[in-house]
Amino acid sequence: MAGTVEKAPFQLLTNLRVDGPVQPNSSSLYLTWALPGGHGDQIEAAIEFVDAISGEVMLHLVESSREPATNLSLNGTTLLELHAYKWRISANMSDGVSLPWSDWASVTTGWIGGPRDEVAVPMWQDRGDGFVLFRREIDAPYRDDVVLALAAITANPQTTNKGEQNAKLLASYKLFLDGSLVGMGPGRVSTCGPVCPI
Repeated sequence: MAGTVEKAPFQLLTNLRVDGPVQPNSSSLYLTWALPGGHGDQIEAAIEFVDAISGEVMLHLVESSREPATNLSLNGTTLLELHAYKWRISANMSDGVSLPWSDWASVTTGWIGGPRDEVAVPMWQDRGDGFVLFRREIDAPYRDDVVLALAAITANPQTTNKGEQNAKLLASYKLFLDGSLVGMGPGRVSTCGPVCPI
């Protein structure tokens, strides 16, 4: 290619979500990304998909495509339960510019069949006519051999007086690790593509 620029593809989404958990045993993923402007159309994309625990490159794919999206097939390999993966993208543009590799996007898998009863402990409030703050602290013993820790949190929207779901939840839960905020959710309910902060 004729030239390289500093700006890389960005806003990487997996199944239209940022860092969203995916189903274990999945063998394909829908990946989307946004491209910096001013370079015409994308004509070719390279994708790397990596096991974030072992560092093994599971797939390196180069495809001719004008769309900043792909249905990524893992060639028969299925994703493990409670595991972490990552992927990144680079692209060649129609004006001859090669975009460098993007930052890594993370992918985590959940439980097969959902969280176990002995793992997930629910909390709820019988009266849903006001705001309720729940807080739970968990002491996790430190271990040198831990390479991945996953926290699964969810929140149900309140219902209207007609029994309809009122899904206006943004940052209804927050996760702190040693007093530092490390995550929050959910984001927007709709899936509006790479420009939507899901």
